[in-house]
Amino acid sequence: MSAADYADRSVDGRADPAFAPFTSLADALAASGGDYAGELAVIQSHMAQLCAAAPPIDPAIAALNAALVDPDTVTVADLAARLGVAVRSVERLSRRAFGFAPKLLLRRQRFLRSLERFMLDPDLSWLGALDCHYHDQSHFVRDFRRFMGMNPSDYARKDKPLLAAAARARMAVVGHAMQGLHDPAGRVVTSTAAKEAA
Repeated sequence: MSAADYADRSVDGRADPAFAPFTSLADALAASGGDYAGELAVIQSHMAQLCAAAPPIDPAIAALNAALVDPDTVTVADLAARLGVAVRSVERLSRRAFGFAPKLLLRRQRFLRSLERFMLDPDLSWLGALDCHYHDQSHFVRDFRRFMGMNPSDYARKDKPLLAAAARARMAVVGHAMQGLHDPAGRVVTSTAAKEAA
């Protein structure tokens, strides 16, 4: 299935054939009685079976994913150059594999890097947390409103003890505080500009 068919949509997983591989998992979890360890084992077993039966990862998708998460990849033209294909090919692949245009995915990654810094160090101001590829604070504010539906200052004032704890725990376990695209090889990628500034 093309991810673009499901972007910004919700569907009935039991009625949509794309989700058929997960209905038995949903049934098993519904019947489990809420035992955390038992449910975790059911999920891990089911996902291991699905992964074992899955076709190999398309190298073009893996390359696009790796390029999207690289902080030094700033524009769609950068993506195209890294993949060695035309910009239009990157756009088609991005919509099919991730559901969204590559420009939006690059914006989201830049935003998530900034939000991650802010969540991990509450002493930072928004200005101190900004990704190095933001032109100015208003550029960041536009992205913040797009992805969070509010201003950064409104978000900063909100009490978020669970989110902050989850971000720190996720950072400790996965190496990234925010859920989003990550390097498929599991590396934590730092921008050249950030390395030079450090």
